[in-house]
Amino acid sequence: SELVRELVGTALPPDLVDFVSSLTRHLTAIRDVVLVSGGFKEFKKYPGRISVDLAVLREAKRQIKCAEDFARRFETWLPAKRLDRPSDEVVRFAEGQVHRVPGTDQARRFHLVKAADALVTIHGEGNSRTVLELALALEKPALPIAFTGGDSTEVWKNNREDIIKSLHLPQELVRRLESGPASLAESDSLAQDVAQAVYAAARKRCLVLMPFGRGHDGFYRNVLRRVAEEPFYLRHEKLTRERDDEAGHRKIGEEVKRYLRALAETPGEQRRVP
Repeated sequence: SELVRELVGTALPPDLVDFVSSLTRHLTAIRDVVLVSGGFKEFKKYPGRISVDLAVLREAKRQIKCAEDFARRFETWLPAKRLDRPSDEVVRFAEGQVHRVPGTDQARRFHLVKAADALVTIHGEGNSRTVLELALALEKPALPIAFTGGDSTEVWKNNREDIIKSLHLPQELVRRLESGPASLAESDSLAQDVAQAVYAAARKRCLVLMPFGRGHDGFYRNVLRRVAEEPFYLRHEKLTRERDDEAGHRKIGEEVKRYLRALAETPGEQRRVP
């Protein structure tokens, strides 16, 4: 069960390059995270500018030194070459596992959001707004980093309460996201907390329906719980006997609906019913 992050944006000032590098480092430290990039390197007319995609790529290569692991944990999603914003003269890279999506750059964004488990955006101009709005419409965990400006700040302002609620962001983290870090140490600490918050929101869910009582509880604790947590990194829910009431039954209904909705969004050949 892979957890995918996409980090999107364009040119970055030095302080944001440091933040993106820290965020990438903390994401790659989570062993089941796969980084997804749009492969945006630069515009031909602005050579040398560092984009979010390029900053992520450079740090990911520093952190994931084994070529085989890098190919498994870094993906580049590219549009058809002839339809890739020809008037903008975009330069892209193709690193890790490369997905060439038929159609335009816009079509690539739609495919990418659908495939991702969560999104983080830094700054961005125009296209990042499109990606964020699509993610929010699909109820995907999406976090525009508020202090970074551009589309990320604008989308955060317009959807602040919904984002906080959906990602279960603590108020102290919200304050830091909005005010921004005052030092490199604060930037690294914020990046670490962002990585953990988005990872927690995007982890897969597993609802366990089974009897209560002697034997059953031990089997859940010693077998099923370990199977869910360790190889698949799943969040799991099991109602206790005390929750065997109307509220507990309502919770079961909500979880089953969420599971069925997620199943409906999964490509047919990948669907598995436990």
